[in-house]
Amino acid sequence: MSIFGPFKALALLRFQPVIVVIWSSVIAFFTMYIMDVSVFGKALYNFSILEVGLVYLAPTIEYAISSTFGGRWINHIMVREATKPNRYDDNGMIKYFPEDRMRKNIWLALTLYPASLIWYGWSAEKGVQWAVPCVASICFGLGMMLVMGTVQTALTEFTPKKASSGVAVANFVRNILACTRAVVTQPMLNAIGNGWMCTMIAPIAFFRVSRPSFLSASEGPSGGC
Repeated sequence: MSIFGPFKALALLRFQPVIVVIWSSVIAFFTMYIMDVSVFGKALYNFSILEVGLVYLAPTIEYAISSTFGGRWINHIMVREATKPNRYDDNGMIKYFPEDRMRKNIWLALTLYPASLIWYGWSAEKGVQWAVPCVASICFGLGMMLVMGTVQTALTEFTPKKASSGVAVANFVRNILACTRAVVTQPMLNAIGNGWMCTMIAPIAFFRVSRPSFLSASEGPSGGC
């Protein structure tokens, strides 16, 4: 196999639905790293290193809860969206489309995690009692994992014959942006603080991910890749 063989998977980026779902996960991932650096890079409230580490338990708890129950909710939404128009094949089996997963759950997530980021940023910036930014980070974790769970599953459904390649491309693009995050986040934090940094990032996260094509992405490689 050619050393450049794995890069052939990047050809999946020529399909609009693939780009849309990957971009959504990239922005969510980038935003998660923004919060991680914000917590880790600055010992808020004069916490010790151990206490700063414990702060990460707040979003981690919601990551676990959302991972456990969020998928069931998303599957329920998918079944409902497919049965509502009586979408069945000749054998009486329900016909699912990847975009069936992206309904009110996505709008909840896209509203929750940017809003929680702003809530976290200003509560931490103003030194509000430490439990308040922790609660904000829990809400952030819920919204972020709902986005990630939805788009990752939808990506495999848009590329049913190349699901592993689709996931690999998503990880490749995400980690490129994660590298950018490592370069820009700490200088931004030092220059303008938690509040304004999170306020700048949150609208980008919402508007770039909630494009109308995100919910209507029904064309692409789901039948041909």
